[in-house]
Amino acid sequence: MQIVAKRGIGGLFYTPALLSSPFLDEIASINFVIDTGATMTTISDFDALNNQIKCTTFESAIETIGAGSSLPTRVIRNCKIAFTSSVDSFVEHLDNVNVLCSFDSKSTVFTFISVIGLDLLVNYAIQCKDDSTMILEKV
Repeated sequence: MQIVAKRGIGGLFYTPALLSSPFLDEIASINFVIDTGATMTTISDFDALNNQIKCTTFESAIETIGAGSSLPTRVIRNCKIAFTSSVDSFVEHLDNVNVLCSFDSKSTVFTFISVIGLDLLVNYAIQCKDDSTMILEKV
């Protein structure tokens, strides 16, 4: 099974996916960045707002730390991520996906990038096919 990611804004590799959970009202459409430096798969404030994910309905998690700041974080449980750019159609299961909720606080930091982190990437061999394509192969 392969996930295909294409180089985009900022030279980062993006892959579109659909996120579902029994705790979400609707399926969320998210363009994830492949981030080998992120511990957890995390939904950005921007994607949460665009997909009408109501952060206040989820339990609080340890604040997410990155880029010199910490952000309020909530946890969505029992998630499925369907990769829509894949060569093969398949769904990955994650017990927890973080969602950044700085718009629910007094924070002035707002994040635009949702990331696939090591909690999922640990199951894949990652290679750059060429300058514009990254392939994640299930191991």
